[in-house]
Amino acid sequence: MKQYFYTDGSPIEIGDRVMCAIGHPDDNDDINVGDFGTVVAFTDDGYYRPIGVSWDNQIVNGHELFANDKPNAADGHGWWVHEKEISRAFPEQAAFEPAASADIYAMLGIK
Repeated sequence: MKQYFYTDGSPIEIGDRVMCAIGHPDDNDDINVGDFGTVVAFTDDGYYRPIGVSWDNQIVNGHELFANDKPNAADGHGWWVHEKEISRAFPEQAAFEPAASADIYAMLGIK
């Protein structure tokens, strides 16, 4: 599978906390600059936006990011993005949003 990178050259990995770096990726008005989420999936099916993010807040038309034969995000929270549409969020910026964190941990197999 192709590797994706942040603008600083570091690799994007499953479980990374990220922040939206542009307004409304893929024209989704519910995702704004500064919104936080967690990288939960990658796809190499040729789609322009290959990085699956489970956003902390529910979003219009959000979905489960079905990839690799399984859902990867809580329904209503998932959205595919391009690597240039996100930046790494550091712990002091982005604690897990309580409503989404249990689902994200379970899907990633983290206890």
